[in-house]
Amino acid sequence: MKPKYWRSLSELEGDSEFQEFVEREFREPLEQKPLNSKGRRRFVQLMGASFALAGCRWKKEKILPHSRRPDGAIPGVPVHYASVMDISGAATSLLVKSFDGRPIKIEGNSEDTDSLGGTGAQHQAAILSLYDPDRSNVPLHAGKPSVWQNFDKALKAAARQGSTFAVLSEATSSPSMTRLRGELLKKAPGARWVSYEPIDSSAVAQASQLAFGQDVTTVIAAEKADYIVALESDLTSPVVPGGIGVHRGIANRRDADSGQMSRIYAFESYLSDLGGLGDHRVSVKPSQIPAIVAYMDAKISAHEKASGAQKAPELHGETL
Repeated sequence: MKPKYWRSLSELEGDSEFQEFVEREFREPLEQKPLNSKGRRRFVQLMGASFALAGCRWKKEKILPHSRRPDGAIPGVPVHYASVMDISGAATSLLVKSFDGRPIKIEGNSEDTDSLGGTGAQHQAAILSLYDPDRSNVPLHAGKPSVWQNFDKALKAAARQGSTFAVLSEATSSPSMTRLRGELLKKAPGARWVSYEPIDSSAVAQASQLAFGQDVTTVIAAEKADYIVALESDLTSPVVPGGIGVHRGIANRRDADSGQMSRIYAFESYLSDLGGLGDHRVSVKPSQIPAIVAYMDAKISAHEKASGAQKAPELHGETL
């Protein structure tokens, strides 16, 4: 009998090497290790840190009810609000669950055609930022608390005098933010607006410019793909536009019992989420990707030129 839940194709097929690995993984319990072993010392370190953190206490704050209850609000009955969250310029539609005016949970919006109702770890963790005790409540100037009126005065003075200043922001896909940025740069020609993200996706924009002559967003219908080839790219990343939807689309086709399971080939220099799901993953240097692309292009071109060819081209013995 095949298992209902499985971690890899080897476990699904009952591979003997996989079974041996599972039995060997926890063969030596912690109790049998000597007192000076690394495992015991690490265990004591973690437990000590846990006890230390358990002794921390946040500042006591009281949660007060509404002084004036909003019309139609029923205490204790949750209300869901539709919202949008940007991560590295990729917008995802969300539903925020709120109790008595306090957001407590974020879920995906099933009507979103990009995410297909899914969310990423960043979306789920965003709710904690609302209750972060270290979150700044006022603007800072030179590291000291200030007020927004001082910022407005300094900004208007710099715009009138033609002074050079820069605005550093996160990447965004908001039309309103784009409009405001254009209005600011129009009134202050000497200013610069720079968008920065830890994960740079400028190469994708450059590639779309070369391929289509304009910066476009690629929409991938992963649920329709029989074969997926990823070249140094994690299509399922939440920071990629539509990445959550791609993840769900791939999951819908990874059912071996249905007989229509898709195949994933990943060529990458780092272990990505998509590479972890891959049936075949090849660890390569980034400098080797162009050679792989050229080889695949030659194989596909030769197949297209062959008259009456019924068989798909092959890559290292595997159907591509």
